[in-house]
Amino acid sequence: MERFIEELVVSLEKKSVRNIVLVHQHPGFKGKTPATENDSGIEQTFCLYRATTLGTVAFTPISLHFPLLLFRILREYKPDILHIHLPNVSALWLLIFGIARRVPWVIHWHSDVVPSRHSKRLRYLYPMYRQVERLLLKKSNRIISTSQNYLDNSTALQPFLNKSDVIPLGMCTQRTPVSTQCGAENLSPHWWDAKFRFLSIGRLTYYKGMEVLIQAVAHVPNATLAIVGSGELQDSLRRLVAKLGLGNRVCLMGSVTEEQKNALLARCHCVCLSSLEKTEAFGMVLLEAMVYEKPAIACDIPGSGVPWVVANGKTGILVKPGDIAELAQAIRRIIDDADNLGEMGSEASKRLVEEFSIEHVACKTSTLYDTLLGNQVRIKKQKP
Repeated sequence: MERFIEELVVSLEKKSVRNIVLVHQHPGFKGKTPATENDSGIEQTFCLYRATTLGTVAFTPISLHFPLLLFRILREYKPDILHIHLPNVSALWLLIFGIARRVPWVIHWHSDVVPSRHSKRLRYLYPMYRQVERLLLKKSNRIISTSQNYLDNSTALQPFLNKSDVIPLGMCTQRTPVSTQCGAENLSPHWWDAKFRFLSIGRLTYYKGMEVLIQAVAHVPNATLAIVGSGELQDSLRRLVAKLGLGNRVCLMGSVTEEQKNALLARCHCVCLSSLEKTEAFGMVLLEAMVYEKPAIACDIPGSGVPWVVANGKTGILVKPGDIAELAQAIRRIIDDADNLGEMGSEASKRLVEEFSIEHVACKTSTLYDTLLGNQVRIKKQKP
């Protein structure tokens, strides 16, 4: 998601939309505040502020720095629009600061907070967050949903359909050249040299269904899997890999650099998204697969945008969420049809350009801003 926001604001800057971005900075990150470079060391034209955090509670960043930075930005920059990405508990501060309430709001609805059967904490805490969520949506001037399917099936958004727009997530369509010096091949020699390489990228958390994917791979002896990402389930997933005797076929790589991730995407045969529920609203990794002309196996999650992003049978294969046997069958299908993967990958790349280019997304977003403001000057950029 961080990559999407970065690419969106860069594309908006090209349309003379000036941006000030405020994000949470997780413990251990070494960036500056405000930053003048992105995480890849490339000079950026927008101003980025990082609010330091003390950690997370129930997936929520805890930051005393966030409201201080937010108030400073509101006071000094006097933005013409607030573009708020939800879910985000820190957005509560916008309801408290009078200076924020006087500015038009655009809420970017990335996902419902699903009171999941897979997470007891969310089941208990969601009713409290729901009140904040409703107040934010009520105050907003426009709401962006990332797919029509998600908008139609989001209980939280139903009372606000009259001010909702559909703008998909997007990504730069240009493939980043893969460095031969990034060391990705050293992360897992077994995977790198295997005949059939599957890749999964995502946070190791309750709704991603990584344990289902690992069990599915166990049923396909000639498949190897690399899982990129970290999270609270990392240790339990390692135990599962050991229990199933998959040490030579499943590698938990943890966090990797952007260069290493690109190298893995370029090397894999197929990207897998095994998420179980509509907390997975869109699946940015599916766009990353498209950039590198890779097909995807993903779950046909009811009410999610994932079944729209993956054109079943053309750019990938959709399976029933949580169904180990069906997921294993899809993996076998990719292996058995390996000679025709290029055609499916080409269709994926074509769909990226036609539906999900970041320029297309920025154009729609800029038009929404213009409509909301009546073509006023959007943000008065000042020196920090």
